[in-house]
Amino acid sequence: MITRSVTFGQPTDSTDFIYDQAYKLLKRNRGTKPIRLLGISLTNFESDMSQQLSLFDASDESSSGKVDRMVDEVRDKFGYKAIHRASILNRKHGKVGE
Repeated sequence: MITRSVTFGQPTDSTDFIYDQAYKLLKRNRGTKPIRLLGISLTNFESDMSQQLSLFDASDESSSGKVDRMVDEVRDKFGYKAIHRASILNRKHGKVGE
């Protein structure tokens, strides 16, 4: 069993950011044996999603962040299976490194 982890520099609630970081971690640590089980764990939650803004970032919120919040609102109202991000459906789910 091999365990790898990464700690982000700032809190995040971005689905795309978490997916991208997990994918990069998997690619960096890909061995020769097939993967039998892959788990992703998130810890150190914060109750208030305060964010340190960059002086060089003119946008007040990314479109990805807006989509995440809208997906959360729909799921809260209609259930988890009510909506899925189309970008997740379009990603390659083949072997790492393709």
